[in-house]
Amino acid sequence: MRVRSSSANRARSRPGSSKRSGSRGASANRGREAGAEGEEELVEFAMKMMHKPTLKRERAIRYDKDGEMQMINNLDKVYNEIELWTQLNHPYIAKLYEMIDDDDHDYLYLILEIADFGQIANWDF
Repeated sequence: MRVRSSSANRARSRPGSSKRSGSRGASANRGREAGAEGEEELVEFAMKMMHKPTLKRERAIRYDKDGEMQMINNLDKVYNEIELWTQLNHPYIAKLYEMIDDDDHDYLYLILEIADFGQIANWDF
């Protein structure tokens, strides 16, 4: 089981998440976080669930630096994006608080900062 948490990103909250193939939309959840004096404050967050077998089945093409074509699956692309996301710290980018990935389960869970004004893009499926 992999759990990644970034302690530097625990300040504010806002909802937002985009739907992707092989994933479920975010839902607003509430959690408790210890305040400065040890008191707990209510924190809202979004949770994104991604179905790993579906992402693993979907293929993508990537070219390496020599120009050779490589076949990768979308699950690898998601893991690479999560790795980059943990390094970002900007007020206009939703924070990634945790990633929960268990080898015994089919879902990958992302705990995200909630965007104040809802989703940015509309998806017509």
